[in-house]
Amino acid sequence: MSKRVFMVLLLLGGSFAPSVGRADEHVPTALKKVAPVYPDSLRRAGVQGVVIIQALVGGDGRVQRTRVVRSVRGLDATALTAMRQWRFNPPGPKAVLIKVPFCFGPGELNDEDEPVSGRETVWAVVVRPDSSLSVQQRIAFYVARLGDTTYVEYNWDGDPHSWPVAPEELGLIGAPALPPLIQALEHSERVSERTWIFYALMLAAQGPGTNDSAAQAELTTMLRRSEAFPDESQHAALKDAWLRWWDKHRAALSGH
Repeated sequence: MSKRVFMVLLLLGGSFAPSVGRADEHVPTALKKVAPVYPDSLRRAGVQGVVIIQALVGGDGRVQRTRVVRSVRGLDATALTAMRQWRFNPPGPKAVLIKVPFCFGPGELNDEDEPVSGRETVWAVVVRPDSSLSVQQRIAFYVARLGDTTYVEYNWDGDPHSWPVAPEELGLIGAPALPPLIQALEHSERVSERTWIFYALMLAAQGPGTNDSAAQAELTTMLRRSEAFPDESQHAALKDAWLRWWDKHRAALSGH
């Protein structure tokens, strides 16, 4: 019987070629890990699960061969691409077999999948904007995804948890993200999207370029009276508060 978990595990052993060593003889240390990219179309369609890749690690620490041990339709190719880019501490004269599960969203692990450590978790990452894009283009990319509840990444910090990519990235951008976020707030009609806009505003208003003392003093007071993820009944009042705050401090914050 399978069980839903929020962690993936490093599995050792398997049979790939008769002349190679087993990973339980000498476990190679990964020097470079590459996470698979979660295709947008499949993520939005709810395609998820754990793809397990068996890899042959050569004596030089490079991945020589790969094959799919457990398949998830549509996700195998991106998992294989990621696995081929891994590099390991040279395991010795013999090539070594390993199995690495790549998790796309909250996946299904079978009872025989033995846990090793949360540190071995390999989560898929969502598609990010191209590095050649301008700041404003990156902001537009993330603002457009605030209403996408699947645009999250998973990680391990003692416990597995999800990371909302769009609002967190907008928070790292700071002041330049405020005008598009205010505009999105004015036109948002969906409760879930507004919730993430509020969260993104809270982060961006405290991010780079927002060190206006008057704006920060009023923001501190406003945030004390609200929650990071407010109930729908609080949305109207919080929206008005944000619009008033922006109208008052726009000039000081828009120059960044």
